[in-house]
Amino acid sequence: MQILKELFNYYKTKILGIMSYCEVEHVGSSYFSDIETKGDLDIQIRVETSDFDKAIKDCESIFSRRYEDLWNDEFALFFDPKAEIKIDIMLTVKDSAYDNFYKIRDAMIQNPELRKRYGHFKKQYSDFLSDEYRKAKHLFFRQIEAELGLKVRPLSNF
Repeated sequence: MQILKELFNYYKTKILGIMSYCEVEHVGSSYFSDIETKGDLDIQIRVETSDFDKAIKDCESIFSRRYEDLWNDEFALFFDPKAEIKIDIMLTVKDSAYDNFYKIRDAMIQNPELRKRYGHFKKQYSDFLSDEYRKAKHLFFRQIEAELGLKVRPLSNF
């Protein structure tokens, strides 16, 4: 777990070296020591709407595009093809429906019961790479967004 935190700090420094106008957040289950993880790292890059197109170009200078069919004018996904582990970089527009990753992390920090629910959910799936897991995870987080009173991402986008 410590290695993922160190890796996050490496990427945060790398990102901010090119994109000083953004915020970089460690999100996902690897943030927590008490939630099962598949050993990947999730990073959220938050930008203002006016910086989104520039941020895409800047991200492309250090990362590769991922799942372009999920992209829209508030959300884009990237990854580092040179990394030894799976690293997902979510570029989001601040205050959009896609800007919930860090908010959910913060809610789990404040609410151990919510974190426990997420841990229990993850234990239900032995195959973290299956489409079934991805769909169930998408629905789980849409439910959490609604419970927390956040803008809910579209169900069709997972």
